[in-house]
Amino acid sequence: MTLYHGSKDIVEYPEIRKAQFNKDFYFGFYCTNIEKQAERWATRYGEKGYINRYEYTENTELKILRFEKMTEEWLDFIISCRSGQAHQYDIVEGPMAGGHLGFQESVLENIENIDFDAILCGVIDSKKPYEEKYTKKIPVAAAGGIFDRQDIDHVLSLGADAVQIASRFVVTKECDASDAYKRAYIEAGKGNIQIVKSPVGMPGRAVRNAFIRQVEQHKQEITGCYQCLEKCNPKEVPYCITQALIHAVKGELEQGLIFCGENVSRIHEMTTVPELMRELTQG
Repeated sequence: MTLYHGSKDIVEYPEIRKAQFNKDFYFGFYCTNIEKQAERWATRYGEKGYINRYEYTENTELKILRFEKMTEEWLDFIISCRSGQAHQYDIVEGPMAGGHLGFQESVLENIENIDFDAILCGVIDSKKPYEEKYTKKIPVAAAGGIFDRQDIDHVLSLGADAVQIASRFVVTKECDASDAYKRAYIEAGKGNIQIVKSPVGMPGRAVRNAFIRQVEQHKQEITGCYQCLEKCNPKEVPYCITQALIHAVKGELEQGLIFCGENVSRIHEMTTVPELMRELTQG
């Protein structure tokens, strides 16, 4: 079997190095049988990379753990490894979890049919076996589309432990985003919001502006890489998301990506954090 390892260096003899962070299968020398995946690994930092090829012959004397698909056992193993717990296996085979998860674009095409209450209840139900297994309370914070006290009370009644609210705090005097960025929120109409793709293909909601129109027409020049997304290849992606977000928060909206929440069109004026907190907690 041919295996591939993408790297910025030529690796003639595979070796295990301790990394800064624990990975899905703990420390190890990670390979794939998909050459295209190794190519993305090799060039993910925008530098010249190498696809190292190895011929693998199974050694039955080694301890091998295989996961044919993503199961609860697979998830438990990844949680254990990411928590820093070493395992006894010489080789682990199976899918990796990744980190950039969300709705697929095909699902969002029928967003009005998504039952968010059912999803939240499903998440709450799915954590219960893990709470029992690890004897730990796993809090669930509901996020997305939560605008006022009525929304907060609703998700708490479904079993959520907390909420996360973002867009409303952008349009506060304390927020360090530029005034231009805040005005873009206040002036955004419902028809001016759209679903866009991040450089790695994941969907997000943003205010339609000149930058989005430019990206729709041609690829932006990328002169450097911030190494913020593992699966991002500067040679292939249409724009640098970090640079676009920096431009936006500075008020350089012609070159900036203005991410927003689904209810941004309901925001009509500037406020302060104390005033907003009173509204959200007292109704």
